[in-house]
Amino acid sequence: MNNYGVLAIDLAKTVFQVCKTDHFGNVIYNKAVNRKRLKD
Repeated sequence: MNNYGVLAIDLAKTVFQVCKTDHFGNVIYNKAVNRKRLKD
C-alpha cells in the first residue's frame, strides 16, 4: 500500500491557494496564502 499525499499550490500574482490531501484523497487543508507568508 502506498502511503503518500498530495501538496498542490495554485500560483497567482498575490494570493496562492495551498491544498494538501492524504493518501485516500481526503482534503487535510485548503488555505489561501499571500506571497510573504508562502516564502516564510
